[in-house]
Amino acid sequence: MRFSAAITVLAILVAACGPKPEFRVFTDGTPKAIWDKCLSRLPDNDSIPIRGKIKLKSSKTYDFGFEAFYINVDTLNLTAHGPLGTGWVRVLLLGDSVYLTNSKNKTPVLYNKNDPIYLDDNGNRVDISVILMSLFLRPLPQRFNRVEYQDDLISYRYENQTDTIEIFIDSDNCLPVKQRIRADDDCYLTRYLSWKMVNKNQFYPTKIVMESSSSSGIMQFQIKNIKTSAKLPRDLFFHKIKG
Repeated sequence: MRFSAAITVLAILVAACGPKPEFRVFTDGTPKAIWDKCLSRLPDNDSIPIRGKIKLKSSKTYDFGFEAFYINVDTLNLTAHGPLGTGWVRVLLLGDSVYLTNSKNKTPVLYNKNDPIYLDDNGNRVDISVILMSLFLRPLPQRFNRVEYQDDLISYRYENQTDTIEIFIDSDNCLPVKQRIRADDDCYLTRYLSWKMVNKNQFYPTKIVMESSSSSGIMQFQIKNIKTSAKLPRDLFFHKIKG
């Protein structure tokens, strides 16, 4: 799993750990209690549409808007577009299939859900699982191999034969501060710098920063609109396959 230098590639297609929230939660302080409280503070909706801006910092800085629509763990539509709608790129996940289109090539390129998506001839690729985990914190692991205290954070670590997911929870407010995903020869770090209350006692990140150990670029998401009460039918996205 990697998005490596895909940050720069995404910008070309479109164009041609942090402060704590000011709220506290009192728990019994055990790792299980804090994890359970964290789950209760994250929206559990089946569908979540979000909208905002992306800033890509590499050799140059690019700014563009994006919309993402999430339905469970098998449907995601992510579209990024340049200023005034000039240029766009879309990644669409439907079941086990991923479709990639852009404003220059509206014929969808089909991938398997578990395949890396190659964006150019230089080996740059993006992983849909990293996007899901970073923007939507889905799907969260159901069990952990190791739990550790690190100052005022608790690290929850899950490992399998190919990947490692490590989520760091603030023990005071019971919200994620960052997550680290290791796979193959790459490591992806996502930091959550600010949160917003979207339901009663439920919060959603509004500033997210993603980095990759194999890339010097940084991708920053500023989320402006979140609708956790929306109920989106999965069939809504099928017409988008044709670009």
